[in-house]
Parts: sequence; C-alpha cells; structure tokens
Amino acid sequence: MDSTNLSIGGFDGLVNQRFIRINELEFAPAEAPKITYLLGFANGMANLKKLPPDIGDGVFEIQFSEDGSHFLHREGKGVKFEFNDIDSLITLIGETVKVQVNMNTANPPKVSSRLITEQGDVYDGR
Repeated sequence: MDSTNLSIGGFDGLVNQRFIRINELEFAPAEAPKITYLLGFANGMANLKKLPPDIGDGVFEIQFSEDGSHFLHREGKGVKFEFNDIDSLITLIGETVKVQVNMNTANPPKVSSRLITEQGDVYDGR
C-alpha cells in the first residue's frame, strides 16, 4: 500500500488510503473536523488561569498538563503539543486529509470495509 509522509512544525504525518496518522494519533479523514474543532476549542482556553484536567467529545480527548505539554489522544495513542503548536497541528491535519483525498481519487481503494461508529468503535466487516 502506498503511503506519503508529511511533516509540519515538529509533527509527523503518515497518509495511506485507509487512515491518517499524526505521531501516534490515527484517524479517518471524516474525523478530521472533530479533531480540529477540539483543538480550536482548546486553543480558546489558552489564557485561562486554571485549565480543566481534560476536554473531549467521547472519542478524542485533550489532557492538559501544568507544564504546558498537552496530549491529544484516542485511547491513549496520540500526539503531544503546546498551545503555540496548535496552528501547525491543524494545518498538518488539513494537509493529510487533502493528500488522502487525492490518493483515493487517483487510485480508489478496492475494498473499504473499515467503519468507525459514532462511539468511536472500529467495525471491520467481520
């Protein structure tokens, strides 16, 4: 399976026809808006004197740390970032989605049985 690597601002992205991975965070392109919304929401909290321990949407979660190193993850696999890195992270998410759309347009996958439910469960057709 062909894959493409992208890097922006210290974050590494891997794209293939089935998934996108940034550092250790793996997601489907349809989940990208959910992730960027969560990052934008977190960015709006940057100037709060006291941050909550975490925010999330049931699938993705951001854990805040007092040392300024925060963690966006799904089930413990994710990417560490600081508030000043959010723009780079959002840009990389957008670019990886564009690359995957181009990959799938040029060479559609033969079978795509992977489905991620609203609860975040992966169903592989079995």
